[in-house]
Formats: sequence, C-alpha cells, structure tokens
Amino acid sequence: MDEMDPISGQPEPERPRDDEILEPIADFADKTRQDGWKRFFSFETLYFPVFAHYVFIVFVVLVLLVGLGGIVAAFSLMARVGFSDGMYGLLQSVATVAVLIVGGRLWLELTMVVFKMNEALQDIRRHVTKLK
Repeated sequence: MDEMDPISGQPEPERPRDDEILEPIADFADKTRQDGWKRFFSFETLYFPVFAHYVFIVFVVLVLLVGLGGIVAAFSLMARVGFSDGMYGLLQSVATVAVLIVGGRLWLELTMVVFKMNEALQDIRRHVTKLK
C-alpha cells in the first residue's frame, strides 16, 4: 500500500528510481561558453535589466551621501550666519534628496519599460516569422 502524506492525506506520488533520472547534457555548458562573447557583442541579450537594481542602489547611496553633506553644510550655515538661512538649507537638502531618489527611480522604471517593449517586439517578430 502507498504511504500517505500526513498533511494532505493523499497517497504520496511514486518517486523515480536512480536509473530513471536523466543526466544533464554536458554539451549545453560548452555551447554557452562558446557563444558567450558572440552573444555579448551582438546585443541580442540585454544586460541592463539585470544590473538596474544595483545601479539604483548605488545611485541612492550617492544621493544620500550628497544629502548628508548638504545637511552638515546647513548646520554649519546655521552656526555661522543665522538660524533661518541654515534651516532653509536643511529643508532644501532634504527636499533635493527626496526628489532625486524619486526621479532616479522613475528614470530607471522608464528605461526598464523600453527594455520590456524591446523584448515584446522581439517575441512578436519571432512569432510572425514562424507563421510565414
């Protein structure tokens, strides 16, 4: 009798024997290595969507560092010139950081939309050429 799954109460599916499990094809890895540079220079594979996340993280870190410098400068201005001038510089620094982060995110999203449109157009082209 089949063993029962303790959670679902259903019989457990049969598992393949060791001799039934297929080995991976080694030729695929060799072909990928050979075509790597060819694909890299042909621009058929787009790498920016992979790196966009990291680009945004680096951008946010740089903007926060510049914003921190602006905040320090605003406190220095408060001590040297006056409270109102320093407070204006502080608010300006915080607002600039917020606008730059949101603007950078929007720019990256628009760029990603262009890449997604490119992928969709390539899929359409492949489908149309198969129909011919």
